[in-house]
Amino acid sequence: MALDDVLFTKGRGRVKNQKGRPGGAQRARATAAVRCARFHARREDGRGAAPRNDSAVPANNAGPSDGVVIVATRRRNISDSPEMAGRRVKGAALLNAPRRCTLSPSGPTVNPPSPPPLGFATPAEAVAACPPPRGVRTAIAIPDGTRPVDVPAALAALVPWVRDGLAVVGLGLHRPMSPAELPGSPFPLAQHDPDCTDTTEVIDGVPGAISHHLRGADVILGVGIVELHQYAGFSGGHKAVSVGLGGRATIDALHARERVIAPGVGLGALVGNPFRSVVDALGEAAGVRWVLNVAGGRWFAGPPREVLAAASASLDCWLDVDQPAEAAVLLVPPAKAVNFYQASRAATYIGLSARPPLTPGATIYLDAACVEGMGQGSGERAFAELARTVPYPYGSVLRGPPPAGGGTQRLVMLALLLQRYRLVVTGCARPEALRACGIEAHSTPASSLAPAGALVVTDPFGKLPRLRS
Repeated sequence: MALDDVLFTKGRGRVKNQKGRPGGAQRARATAAVRCARFHARREDGRGAAPRNDSAVPANNAGPSDGVVIVATRRRNISDSPEMAGRRVKGAALLNAPRRCTLSPSGPTVNPPSPPPLGFATPAEAVAACPPPRGVRTAIAIPDGTRPVDVPAALAALVPWVRDGLAVVGLGLHRPMSPAELPGSPFPLAQHDPDCTDTTEVIDGVPGAISHHLRGADVILGVGIVELHQYAGFSGGHKAVSVGLGGRATIDALHARERVIAPGVGLGALVGNPFRSVVDALGEAAGVRWVLNVAGGRWFAGPPREVLAAASASLDCWLDVDQPAEAAVLLVPPAKAVNFYQASRAATYIGLSARPPLTPGATIYLDAACVEGMGQGSGERAFAELARTVPYPYGSVLRGPPPAGGGTQRLVMLALLLQRYRLVVTGCARPEALRACGIEAHSTPASSLAPAGALVVTDPFGKLPRLRS
């Protein structure tokens, strides 16, 4: 399904394939804007985030020039956002998004003269358009250095809206950041420890737990990036807290073998994805109410599910190619090239996608420095230890008792990849660390090893080639 063909529909953040029908992305963004306004209207009443009201969702059969009926069930003036100003109209709030508005017997009708913006150029603009809820004490989940997010700019944008704030680095099972690596922050900084957590709820057999640094916070916010993700479909939304600040048992159970290979789990999949459903439910159990996410250089703010839907709909992640290639060169960006655990995601993304642009047995040249070898976090160490234990190409992890512990799921993905393709790591600063795990690794760059005519992928986490359908 092309990301340009997704449509936000009724319900809890579901998307639906509407290939060939115009206006899907516009309706997705319009819906997110409406729900953002409703979120703030209810927050003014002191009742927190609004429950879903599907009557306020743009109708699926509305074209790009059709009216979208928006009905507010209570009289209130929505004024938090200059982008979503409101005025009282006979017991309902007429929402200006901003666009021309007329009244109809069924309620205010919004006629958009042009599509709403694809996010905002800066985090400050996004926050001003849909500010976060205010609280006595606010905890903000932020990503570590493996996610390319301008964290200082994001935190600076939150300063006018946050008092007594604490920014917590969401490490998951990654290693802690060094003092030199920590981002500049107007708030005190803490780093997550997956073994120091407070329990929330059990979701589909996954025991929820979040960082003890969130204890006592009456508002929990998340900062992150929306990009392709092997299991969650896209990163972003609730994932900043439910995984980034999740407990070890939470992450272990969520990434169990049978969960990461379950039907519906996959790259770019949000609809019917059981992994994403658990991630979102864990975030809601933790009390996440608002997120600030960047996607394709544009910023989105608001309730997590709506932000994820709008941000993912704005992305153009796929490049269709006509012929499969016998070799591909993946140029891994520095943030992901720090270790093989992170860098290998580029290979499994392209090789395990729905329509990989590769011939059977093709060679994937993964150009990544891997200065930390296999990786230094507890999850990455579990991955490396398992890789040293089982014979290459790791097929045994696909059979029998599942490997235990968060991080080992990465070897499951590699085993699936290596059933189909050959993997060669190039430009590697520590090839011996990878060779100890059976991986073919060279310090020579891919430009000197890959054959002429190889498919070169310059942005394997943002723009993936796929075979044209």
